[in-house]
Amino acid sequence: MTKWQKITINKNLIQKQTEKSALIKLPKTDLFFWHNLKCLQLSTTNKNCLHLFFTESFIFKCFKSEKIDGAYKNVKEVEYTADEFKNFFNQ
Repeated sequence: MTKWQKITINKNLIQKQTEKSALIKLPKTDLFFWHNLKCLQLSTTNKNCLHLFFTESFIFKCFKSEKIDGAYKNVKEVEYTADEFKNFFNQ
């Protein structure tokens, strides 16, 4: 059975939102990642925070993009396991 994990993030880490996902900045880095909106939930105790849910087998694909010749291109891509990912949020 899949075990779900939860971390709390500040809303100001969300850089962009579409109908289905949010672009979130990874704290203390220049990296970003997309996360499904179904796995984000408003905190009931702090209006400036969100709960981000993921499974222990989830792989976070983070990237840094820059504008090159008028188009944004990924210049750095890194993958983190759920345990490695949690360390960025000190939880």
